[in-house]
Amino acid sequence: MKKLLLALALLPAADLWAQQKVTKKVILEDFTGEWCGYCPEGQLYAEDIKAKEPLNFLPLANHNGDKYEIPDGAEIDTKLDITGYPGGDIDRTLMPGETDMGTNRSSWQSHVNYRLKTEAIASVGFNNKHYNPQSKEYSADINVRFVKGTDGFNPINIQVYIVEDSILSQGQHNYIDEIGAKPTLKDWYHMNVLREAVGGAWGFAGVVPDIAVAGTTYTKNVSFKLDPSWNEKHIKIYAFVAYNGYSSAEKEILNSEEVSLKTFFPTGITTVKNPLAIERVYPNPATTSDVIKVEYNTIESANVIMNVMDVTGKVVATPYQSTDVAGSHTIQWRAADAGLASGIYIMQLSTGKNTFTQKINIQ
Repeated sequence: MKKLLLALALLPAADLWAQQKVTKKVILEDFTGEWCGYCPEGQLYAEDIKAKEPLNFLPLANHNGDKYEIPDGAEIDTKLDITGYPGGDIDRTLMPGETDMGTNRSSWQSHVNYRLKTEAIASVGFNNKHYNPQSKEYSADINVRFVKGTDGFNPINIQVYIVEDSILSQGQHNYIDEIGAKPTLKDWYHMNVLREAVGGAWGFAGVVPDIAVAGTTYTKNVSFKLDPSWNEKHIKIYAFVAYNGYSSAEKEILNSEEVSLKTFFPTGITTVKNPLAIERVYPNPATTSDVIKVEYNTIESANVIMNVMDVTGKVVATPYQSTDVAGSHTIQWRAADAGLASGIYIMQLSTGKNTFTQKINIQ
């Protein structure tokens, strides 16, 4: 045992980091448009996958040919050669058995499952999140840390998306009786709409070297403002790291993360008071079927575990375990998935060195 402990002590920090496992989070880009009568079904497919994979799935709606289209989104649509709508790519990866990046909605779940089995070679986090009330500008450092080095065949970019939920449609076409009125839906709300690609169509270049080194953190400071027409209550921010090779088959998204705007602190206020802290939990109280979002921050890269304990202190669930880069991350879990009944529970985050606890009321 002493020899084992001594061997571990002699391992370089990068080697220790490389032995850890990062939670894989998968992005679905749903290429859609209000003119498309089959596209509402695409949104429902995405919502169904989210219900099954709350922790690991980030849906995105990239609109084409309607008022929600943005130039960068259109460029992505063209480069990935999306020809059918709704068409969905999963992590910008050409799936086995497919000839096109954009695939039929009936295949999205199986493709997401395929990507979830893929090793995540990097962790993405938001650090130093601030909001300036005078300029109305948001800013953050996007941290990316690799658990495995890369081969240098393709450039690696960091990207940030501004995404809005619950946008009332101005005329979504519909061809499917089961979904609602035809030819135009009433009271239809667009979800996960790409509002802005902060790094341009393909993200920020030159931050991560082509040959990324395991155990090294790469940081890009970003800033952005919201359009006055957007509802800030429905805004969330995605960040991801991706290859940016020339062809559409060389743009794989390696991993991603999500935070809400509510965790951006006003300028001048310290964002983190504890080395490990839960910043936001919602909803709380929650039902057993609700997806509970736990936004937390760690000031150093660490192996993070979230246990759920009952009032006696017994661990009844472990919804999350991941080696995460310093910064903010979002854990999404559901009491029903852990077989938990109604009651008061304690969520405990731990890195080994630090712990943080918060109550959650499951009704």
